Amino acid sequence: MKSEKRDKETGKTLAAAGVIISMMIGAGFASGRELMTFFARFGERGYLGLVLAIVLLALCSWAVMDISVRMGIKGYTAFMSVVLGRRLGQIMAVVVNIFIFVIMATMFSGFGAAYRETVGRSFTEGVAVIAVLCFVTLLFNLQGIVRVSAVLAPVLVAGGLVFGLYSAMTGAAPAFAPSAQESIINQAFIYASYNLITAVPVMVALSSTLGKRRQAMKASAISGGIIAALGLAFMLPMIMNLPVLSGLELPLLSVARANGGFVQLAYIAVLFAAIFTTAISDGFAVTEWLGASPALKRLRVPSLAVKLAVPLGAALLAHIGFSAFVDMVYPFFGYAGLFEIAAVLIYALFAKARGSVV
Repeated sequence: MKSEKRDKETGKTLAAAGVIISMMIGAGFASGRELMTFFARFGERGYLGLVLAIVLLALCSWAVMDISVRMGIKGYTAFMSVVLGRRLGQIMAVVVNIFIFVIMATMFSGFGAAYRETVGRSFTEGVAVIAVLCFVTLLFNLQGIVRVSAVLAPVLVAGGLVFGLYSAMTGAAPAFAPSAQESIINQAFIYASYNLITAVPVMVALSSTLGKRRQAMKASAISGGIIAALGLAFMLPMIMNLPVLSGLELPLLSVARANGGFVQLAYIAVLFAAIFTTAISDGFAVTEWLGASPALKRLRVPSLAVKLAVPLGAALLAHIGFSAFVDMVYPFFGYAGLFEIAAVLIYALFAKARGSVV
């Protein structure tokens, strides 16, 4: 009996870790564009920046889920109201969900670019494909996200490690040529903040599937370790070929093509899986927020209409272009996310001192 209970608890912990991994590794991460913008262009210093960012993400993930489990919080607006107060929490919820919608459009744009490069069909057709897939998944709410992540998270991990490590072992000698002099610590905090800002709504909802606070800690630690391993594996071939890859929209796709064969296939599987899992997580967060909106409730807008409108709107916005999103939009909202990181950690620390939450 105890063994069955422990196995069930472990299963829920691993499922939560899988959702977090799938949520964090999106188009920007899997394409290499995001890693290039924040870390790889710094050369060897980029490794330190990535590790620092992942440690910060793991700590914040644990704090968010621990607070939610402890206090029985199930919605993002309620969570931010607890952390920041009712009025400021509601304002922050609006800002964050606008950003999440932008990130969802980024995933659509990344999928369209990858679809065009790998399948040879149009960008618009690729965007339409992921929009339909997202709509179907959103019909199943949180369980849809969990089930898709359970299938695709292993693909992300195994395929990513095979691709990154094989590419590094068979690549050219390192040619470090960092072009930036900014603080790598600053880059790490910005990277962590914009990832956290999109992940918190799903983490809060995910916490309702965890019965114990130790599950939140384990899920955060497992997901953080795996994301760090994947990031380092992806960055190895990028830094080894930095002068060639730094200006490309999809730098890791070029590495995959150079290797060819099963390595290229592994990377393509990782890329599409990463984009799709992040897109559905973002779509879930936005539809949940809109569904709880008093204004939409007064208008009696059906949940089906919301679940259809969100992917459709993201598909239209996706045509701005993938590189433009990653290079300009991400850092801007990253600074806004620093406020959320500070609020979550400060609340968790003060709550621990009071002995009430963490």
